[in-house]
Amino acid sequence: DLFEGDESLGKGTSRLKGNVCFKHKGALMYCDSAYLYQLTNSLDAFGSIRILQGDSIRLTGKFLRYDGNSGIATVSEDVLLTDRDMNLKSESLTYDLNTGTASYLTGGVLTDPKNELRSKRGFFYSASRRATFRDSVSLSNPNYFIKADSLSYLTSQSRALFTGPTHIFSTGNDSTRIYCENGFYDALREISVFKFPNKIYSGTKTLSGDSLNFNNKSREGRAYGNVLVKDRKS
Repeated sequence: DLFEGDESLGKGTSRLKGNVCFKHKGALMYCDSAYLYQLTNSLDAFGSIRILQGDSIRLTGKFLRYDGNSGIATVSEDVLLTDRDMNLKSESLTYDLNTGTASYLTGGVLTDPKNELRSKRGFFYSASRRATFRDSVSLSNPNYFIKADSLSYLTSQSRALFTGPTHIFSTGNDSTRIYCENGFYDALREISVFKFPNKIYSGTKTLSGDSLNFNNKSREGRAYGNVLVKDRKS
């Protein structure tokens, strides 16, 4: 609604107010007001930030700093990134318009219809719909709770990939607990596959092997290769 030059803020600086929209690298960026720095091809935007890219990416917040040369957008305050049925919340998030990659370093929460993931650091790749979480990672749903150092999550398949020390706790009435360092959990089929080293703890019994399969629906675990069963009662 208003576009005016403001040399007091620097040479080539313009002020924009009211229903502001920028278009760059195939994305639309909306805000209430902004400063456009033409010499550096960058901008600062304020209030009701909304970035739309492609058919599904929507990024909102209250403050935007955008570098047109690199295509990097940094959004802060009440940030929400939405991609189809996935929502990613954080207080500060960096989004690369070139690659469709989002990252946060100060804590974030990803949710989909089945799961909630929390971590201090995270990366989301919109092209593959894959998210990678590091540092104090937790994943929870009505059937189990997972704590890990690092974890990858395929949002399109609701599949978690374990790539480090991981502890899985049942949230049901039984006391089943699983430890692994390499494997995956398929939330759609509710099955897990764990490579060595691994252990399933159930009551007084412990099961381990070169490979472990666990069915969350039937509560049945199967081990293959170098199988070891221990019972503290025996």
